[in-house]
Amino acid sequence: DAYALTRKLFSEATEIVLFPGMMITEKNEQLFKENPQEFVRFDKESSDTPSPRKSAQELLRAMVLQFKTPFMQFCSDFIDCKRQSSAGTDDEWKCKVAAINLALEIGRVEKCVDFMNFLAKQVLPELQERNMAMRPLVKAASIKFVFFLHDRFRDLLGFILYLLVAHLGSKDVVVHTYAAQAI
Repeated sequence: DAYALTRKLFSEATEIVLFPGMMITEKNEQLFKENPQEFVRFDKESSDTPSPRKSAQELLRAMVLQFKTPFMQFCSDFIDCKRQSSAGTDDEWKCKVAAINLALEIGRVEKCVDFMNFLAKQVLPELQERNMAMRPLVKAASIKFVFFLHDRFRDLLGFILYLLVAHLGSKDVVVHTYAAQAI
C-alpha cells in the first residue's frame, strides 16, 4: 500500500534524521552558556556550514517540496506527539526547541502554511513568560521563529514587538541579541 509506505518513510525520516537534527546538542548548550557571542555567530553560519542540522534542513526542504501537505500534516502530528511524550521530562525544553526549529524550517520552504495555531500554542507562551531565566534556549528559538516568519503574523506584530522589547532586558546574551535583531 503506497500510503503505508509513504507514512513509514515520513516516520523514519522524521524520527531518525529530521527531529534529532533539529535538537540542541550538548555542544550548542555549552556554547550558549559559556560563549554566547560564538553561539550567535555559529547559529548564523550553520546555515552555510556542513553539519547534521544542515543535512536535516536540506532533507526537510526536499520532503516539503516533494510531499507538501501530507508531509506537513505528518510533521504537525509528530511534533504534537513528541511534545506530549516529553512533557514533564528533562528533555521537554529540548523537544520544544526542536519542534520550533522544525516548524521554522517548514515555514522557510512553504510560504502558504498557516502557523497561527503553532504560534499561539508553542511560541507566544514562551515569549510571554516573564521569568527571563526560564528556558532561555527555547526563548531564543521562539524569537528566531517570529523573526523569520513575521510576515505570517502581520495582525499580531504590535503584540509580538511588545513581547520582544521585554526580552531586550534578558541577562542571556543570545536572547537579548536575537530580540534586538528581531525588532
